[in-house]
Amino acid sequence: MLLAACSDKAPSAPPLTITIAGSTALVPLLQEAAKRYMKDHPNVVVNLSGGGSHVGISKVAAGEGDVRARVTSSRRTMPSS
Repeated sequence: MLLAACSDKAPSAPPLTITIAGSTALVPLLQEAAKRYMKDHPNVVVNLSGGGSHVGISKVAAGEGDVRARVTSSRRTMPSS
């Protein structure tokens, strides 16, 4: 036990956590992005949750999320003849 406490390794910093909440449609894309980001940044943990755009907005507003993900659409109407 005493030898383990005398390790020459510096204590590592606690991981940085990024929380992303929002559109369920974006979860597969964000999972892949998070996996790649965490591979390049081993001291970062990315937590994802879906539930809809309103969930992401609510969590960020409540201080429970860092990023909100949402899907928007633009509908163009054709002029009537």
